[in-house]
Amino acid sequence: MHIYLVSAVDVAVSKLGRLASDDMLDIINLYQVGGFDLQLFESVAQDALDYYAIPKPLELNIKHALRELRKL
Repeated sequence: MHIYLVSAVDVAVSKLGRLASDDMLDIINLYQVGGFDLQLFESVAQDALDYYAIPKPLELNIKHALRELRKL
């Protein structure tokens, strides 16, 4: 049996592809409970661009999410 652990920042970044309002709320909640800091979030999100078929929408979602997190 294998157990795979997913970090809070990985979950948050996985939400960036769709980034509906409930996804943004999930990202905010994970951030507010101390699951990750902005530097880590931005770094992991930027890394995700390398694996995304069409990176421009993801890039825009990353910028939007960072703007919202910086308001907190």
